Amino acid sequence: MSARLAVTLLAAALALAGCDDDKKENPGPRLELPALSSGAHALRLSGDAAGASGWGFAAADGRGFVLLAPESDSAAAVVYVRDGSGKAWRRVPAATAPMTLAAQLDEPQAAAAAPAAAGSYDALIGGAPARFTVAADGTITAGAGECALTGRVDSGKAYGGALPVQASVAGCAALAGNYQGLAFADPDAENARFRVVLHDTAKILDFYAFAR
Repeated sequence: MSARLAVTLLAAALALAGCDDDKKENPGPRLELPALSSGAHALRLSGDAAGASGWGFAAADGRGFVLLAPESDSAAAVVYVRDGSGKAWRRVPAATAPMTLAAQLDEPQAAAAAPAAAGSYDALIGGAPARFTVAADGTITAGAGECALTGRVDSGKAYGGALPVQASVAGCAALAGNYQGLAFADPDAENARFRVVLHDTAKILDFYAFAR
């Protein structure tokens, strides 16, 4: 094999490897969302038939979380997540075609603050009752209820007035599984201590935590 042919084959192999890496990094259809400055945002976006009104949270390191509902007082029907700068947005449920969302309204919430999560709470998760406790270190422990919620609230990685949450749900079979998402103070829910929006690869759980 000539040296020139060997170089050509190596370049082709590297190009294919790069394509494979890109597919792994950016799976599925291309998703484009408006740029969000760091912090919390009240949003109204066009371009996704599943939802238009909701909230967006953006961190200085590029992490982003956008939840959308058909109406401002509805539960989240779709979420978009980005793990950091240079990362692609992911949609839950997964997109089946390219989407470009445009901002019809973007109101930064300059005074948004992360909720003080420690305490004991009642919630309805997918309509099923649940009780849980959040310890000072963020550990979530299940109490009585049809749904058992366990996991952790990570107060050390708060952004945009939201706290990352890793959680598992058991007991209510249709909802059982492992989830991730955010807890944040929702100004539209005055009686709740905070709101939690969680997702796995296909499902979304949206509920309010009421102090006991």
